[in-house]
Amino acid sequence: LVITLAGFMESIAIAKVFARKNRYEVDANRELIGLGAANVGAGLFGGYPVTGGFSRTAVNAEAGARTKLAALITAAVVTLVIVALTPLFEQLPSATLGAIVVVAVAKLFDLAEISHIRKLKTADFATLVVAFLATLAFGVELGIGIAIAASIVVVAVRMMTPHTAELGRLPGGSLYRNVDRFPQAERVPGVAIIRFDVSLSYLNVEFLKRRVQRLVDESGPELRAVVLDASGVNDIDTSAVETLAELITDLDEQGITLHLASAKGPVRDVLMRAGTYQQLGDRVHDQVHDAIAAVATGQVDPHAITPPGVPTEIGPNARPESRS
Repeated sequence: LVITLAGFMESIAIAKVFARKNRYEVDANRELIGLGAANVGAGLFGGYPVTGGFSRTAVNAEAGARTKLAALITAAVVTLVIVALTPLFEQLPSATLGAIVVVAVAKLFDLAEISHIRKLKTADFATLVVAFLATLAFGVELGIGIAIAASIVVVAVRMMTPHTAELGRLPGGSLYRNVDRFPQAERVPGVAIIRFDVSLSYLNVEFLKRRVQRLVDESGPELRAVVLDASGVNDIDTSAVETLAELITDLDEQGITLHLASAKGPVRDVLMRAGTYQQLGDRVHDQVHDAIAAVATGQVDPHAITPPGVPTEIGPNARPESRS
């Protein structure tokens, strides 16, 4: 399994390097099928494992190879050398072959790209360094395993501590932006607006709950409502739904209403099936501005995305209304 994984990783890595250089697309699924078929054939005839090689690919590229015909030419030349020309190369030092490989492979080290990654994203650069050092110290097989584990850790950390933003209204309009990035954005009195820029799951929902509670504490006793901008939430799991329901209840007990804005269809579907949608009632809005208007006027948002059977008015005249 390790050899298979290492072979595929090496093959797809070198394929992507030359795809970028020569401006063509690489389909990882087709590469995997091709490698699998080649290895089945090699196994039937007692051959070696088939993978794409950094050194041979680099040498081929330096020699001007452009098509699969190069492999046939290489095989023919190797056969000719083995059969008829071996005595001529008998005294040739092995270092000569090593020098050819080094010269060809050295051009694959893109120091400018490494520097670009370091400036662009520290976590990605750290993963690169871990992969390089692990491969250098423990070999390709274990090094690739460590690199994959490091990548999983980085993704998990990003999921557990995602980007959130407190939003404020830009002057003269209905746009709401991050108050830390837009100094002109003004906080809405009595309302805290927070945007969560990742799908909600068991990994990060407690982080969201703590972030909302901290925002509530910072806003003071005049806070009447919290608006959760869900425009960046593409999915939500069971744990997140349950914690969101708890958050709604906790805020209600503090006299604060939670409004949901800009939720995408798949997220609304899950909330509907869980009953959380019904718990929110008419506090689900198309846009953040609609939620702010509903809080400011104390009236039902005419654009509220109300689920079937949920009253849209408070009082004796409340009636169920279905909205799509």
